[in-house]
Amino acid sequence: MNSAPGGPVPQPSVGWFYEEHGTRHGPVSEQQMVRLIQALRLSYSTSVWTHELPDWVRLADTRLQRYL
Repeated sequence: MNSAPGGPVPQPSVGWFYEEHGTRHGPVSEQQMVRLIQALRLSYSTSVWTHELPDWVRLADTRLQRYL
């Protein structure tokens, strides 16, 4: 891996992305995702993605399902 002068190349911010009313939002932190779930803005069927996932999945199929 190549490094920029003075240190490694900064990596893009990693977080959660979600789809609401046909629009994708993010990245947001896991804590922000929990708040959105508690505010009932996200549900079991909400499409979400994070770098750990190969593709977009339902929120119910992630570790965040425990907050639903």
